[in-house]
Amino acid sequence: MNLKNLWSSALDKFREKLSTIVYETWFSETEMIGLEENTVKIKVPTHVHKKYLKENYNEMIGEIFNEIAGSNFNFEYYTEEEIEENVQIDTDEVGVPAVNFDSNLNPQYTFDTFIVGKSNKFARLSAFAVAEKPGIMYNPLFLYGNSGLGKTHLMHAIGNYIVQNSKKRVLYITSDDFINDFVDLHRKSSEGDNIDDVQNFKRKYRDIDVLMIDDIQYLQVADKSQEAFFHTFNDLYANNKQIIISSDRSPDDLKRLEDRLKTRFNWGLTADILPPDFDLRMEIINKKIEGNFMQEEFPEEVKDYIASNCSSDIRKLEGAITRVTAYAATMNEKTISLDLAIEALKDFFSKTVISKNKSSSTNCSSKL
Repeated sequence: MNLKNLWSSALDKFREKLSTIVYETWFSETEMIGLEENTVKIKVPTHVHKKYLKENYNEMIGEIFNEIAGSNFNFEYYTEEEIEENVQIDTDEVGVPAVNFDSNLNPQYTFDTFIVGKSNKFARLSAFAVAEKPGIMYNPLFLYGNSGLGKTHLMHAIGNYIVQNSKKRVLYITSDDFINDFVDLHRKSSEGDNIDDVQNFKRKYRDIDVLMIDDIQYLQVADKSQEAFFHTFNDLYANNKQIIISSDRSPDDLKRLEDRLKTRFNWGLTADILPPDFDLRMEIINKKIEGNFMQEEFPEEVKDYIASNCSSDIRKLEGAITRVTAYAATMNEKTISLDLAIEALKDFFSKTVISKNKSSSTNCSSKL
């Protein structure tokens, strides 16, 4: 049996043993590239794959592969970069780059509904690694990127996965929620004894297994709340509780945030999400249309027009589809044409060069 067939047989066994999402995330893009003496060399897409497979699935891989091969082998994992440059990177350094409980999670935001492309693949892989091993893999996980690119979706996906696959308690909040709770605590303090309120505040944010706080950049304007979050962070981290944070910029670019907080945000893994490329925008459009059973109503030229003119925000990309559909219904049009789409979106795109054959733009904004 040659190398390709050996690994193909092993992959079939992995697929039987693992859930679909685990297999597709960590194994589907792996490839056996060599077998020297007693060592099997496996090619993986990223350093995150390398670290995760080595630390979490190496034993399972060995058991299954060695049974197929009829001999005992060790396993080494290499990225394309390492193969081309003939070096091996130490993944220990990778990481710098059923009780009723209201988790505040949106059940519609899952890993299955998160559409993956080059711009968000690393963030998605990192998020799923955390979801499988909260408090162990990357802590904290800091997701950053412009508004509307999927940070909140990924946070909810992590939370939903953990809740569905464990008894851990997950809390999703925005930084505004945290600030409001802290301000309310101080208001009660000025009115008299608030020992019980202090304990309730601590229980809410510390007696949990996973804390997810969205839009941390807004914490910059609240100095006292920063101090409260600093102590909350320290308590959770010391007890191996998972912390997940999102922001519209990297930790180092949060200029008004205390240095001690920025330092802690860099302890784990920071992952940025970039604007989607054209192919990903088209896939998002197709999924949106498919989910609303509108495949026959949207010709390719209309989808191309929307994808070409809305490049910076996934939410507004979806909003453009909704607007075109609503406009067609309002105008009692049975079919959606390019002319109709242009008319429906003429005030939706902030900067558009319109042509029936070719349209291009750098931005998409909503005036709805």
